Amino acid sequence: MSDFRSSLLLLSDDAFFELIRNYLGPLRTPFNKHDLVDRLEAVLRRPDIQNRILALIDDADAKLLSAIRFLGEPHVEEIINFFASRVSYLELHQLLVNLEDRLLIYRDDGRVRLNSLLQPVPDRVVSAERLFHSHPIDPPASIRPCWITTTLLASFLSLLADGNELTRADGSLRKRTINDLRARIPDLLASARNAAAGDGGGTVVPPVIRFHVLVDALAALGVTHANVERAPVEELAELTAAERVARLAAAFVHAGSGGSESVPAIHRLGAAVAMVHGGLPADRAFSPDSIEQLLTVLLHELTADQARRTREAMILTGLLAEVAMADALAVAPVHDGPTR
Repeated sequence: MSDFRSSLLLLSDDAFFELIRNYLGPLRTPFNKHDLVDRLEAVLRRPDIQNRILALIDDADAKLLSAIRFLGEPHVEEIINFFASRVSYLELHQLLVNLEDRLLIYRDDGRVRLNSLLQPVPDRVVSAERLFHSHPIDPPASIRPCWITTTLLASFLSLLADGNELTRADGSLRKRTINDLRARIPDLLASARNAAAGDGGGTVVPPVIRFHVLVDALAALGVTHANVERAPVEELAELTAAERVARLAAAFVHAGSGGSESVPAIHRLGAAVAMVHGGLPADRAFSPDSIEQLLTVLLHELTADQARRTREAMILTGLLAEVAMADALAVAPVHDGPTR
């Protein structure tokens, strides 16, 4: 992987000097390639230049830049596949070349990368809304925060560390567990489904309480009442609050698959879940299909069924809230402290 500067220095002399003259004008000899790149970078950092570049970005440019960011700076073929049903190959090729000429993107080992020198420019136009249909949420504050907080998780791990059996053989909660939860973590006895305030709970599914979601997710990571391992817990502790819940959502998907996925697979899925949660705007609601498509865009190995189960796990862990009136999903804020 190379940065924008290295990609310039790897150009052929003809391509390099044509690009430099286009931005710096006629060159006076003697000159040094590294000095010329320094001058070009200084020009690109200027606010007036960035504003001029921004003013020339149209909707097609913004959609392509959004896809490049949400696809994780993908291979050209991945971009082509993503836009296959919407943009012709020739038109897409021309758009890519045009963005390259304007130095907003560059190629690196077959991948298309955003030029970090111009990061303020795509930051103002990149949005998941450009790629997936969405609805405004009014008001955004109606979205309930994610129920898995750092405080709740720490309390539950403390309960697990007591070493007592928490469930009966049929999976139902023991009376002692119910009493302990009522006294120590009453939130874990609530429904796991996350809905916007005022909504009725969303899709009709068999009831799942938060306790079962959390215990199944932790078990998939190797953490049980009989085995509160230090390593998996420390790995969770090193993540941000949102990344931690994303990892647990991925683990819950793994728990429902019969344990056929490896821990690295859980980590990859967790990273994709975190990117979806972090990349969607908080004031918009997206269709379930859009969430699933975005997941498969970010993690190509996902099947349609896995994407569906992952979207459901994001609801059950509280990362997504169901906006029933719009039949859509919105990202929920993740906090470290207690939630209602």
